Amino acid sequence: LRTIVSVLEYQTKGQHAWKVPELTQDEKQALLMSVGRSNERSPIVLAVFLRSAIACHQEYLDVPMHCNKELRLFAFVSDVVTAYHGLMKLVTTPFPFPLVQMGRT
Repeated sequence: LRTIVSVLEYQTKGQHAWKVPELTQDEKQALLMSVGRSNERSPIVLAVFLRSAIACHQEYLDVPMHCNKELRLFAFVSDVVTAYHGLMKLVTTPFPFPLVQMGRT
């Protein structure tokens, strides 16, 4: 979530998504290797990392999660990615000129 906010605030603050202090050094390095200098793709790549961690949870947990809980976590990640796409569409779509002109007069 912090990387999404960092991407949305990049125009004003200038902080890249891979410089967020909440990320581990391995995550930062993986982001730089996978997205290069494209700041907007960082949340999508982190969502893929999160989905892979959810999918292989049996290796890390003593008691595996119930399949419904696992599917619910996947749905949460999907909802976050969908909301991120909506925000990026809102940020990058310019206002049509007549609406801007009407708002100024």
